[in-house]
Amino acid sequence: MPRPTQPFRILQGLPPHLRAAAAALYWDGFGHLLLPFAVDRRRGEALVAASLNPMQALVAVDRQGALIGLMGWRGLDGGLLSPTPAEFRLVWGPMRGHACHLATRFWRSGPATSDLIIDGIVIAPEWRQRGLARALLAHATQIAADRGHPGLRAEVEAANHPALDAYSALGFQPVARARAGWAWKRRPAHILRRPVCKAQPRPNMPETCASSVKARPERVSASAASMSSP
Repeated sequence: MPRPTQPFRILQGLPPHLRAAAAALYWDGFGHLLLPFAVDRRRGEALVAASLNPMQALVAVDRQGALIGLMGWRGLDGGLLSPTPAEFRLVWGPMRGHACHLATRFWRSGPATSDLIIDGIVIAPEWRQRGLARALLAHATQIAADRGHPGLRAEVEAANHPALDAYSALGFQPVARARAGWAWKRRPAHILRRPVCKAQPRPNMPETCASSVKARPERVSASAASMSSP
């Protein structure tokens, strides 16, 4: 449990009643990256809500239980968003949904890794600079240690200086450069990493809203939302 002085709680797993709020917050942060074509907010949020994997989420809630922060991670068992053709058909209908899903095959990720990939961090504007990203990453570090990952990894566009500064302040170091994104407009990106110690000091662990699946260390590639900022 968090310290009583904290004005927020960290939950492991996304509670069902927060799915719509999580979709709206995630779209605010990453809607411009998630799809290779323009889409209105209503359809974008609907696709995110249908595709969210609650098992791959850490969420921050305030004292009233409102969602104020969200972090996803990506491993062998998928990432925070794992849209299938079914979710696209649900939003766009059978024919157009199939075509929209085919278009997502043109995303190009950075190199595969055995680290746990941060699949996006987004904090509500009024809660930024209040320690939420640091708290979410502390719990993600413990999850990485428990699952046998040697580190945490993030991919950040080279032009996104605020995100690079934020990750640097949280202990991440650049380890490589890559070109990631949609095939026709791949942009330079920094691959950032923070090692995970085997004897990781345990933070006050989050309450669990969905059981997690243990997985062996794996080599996976990042999703669109990994090109993000805390």
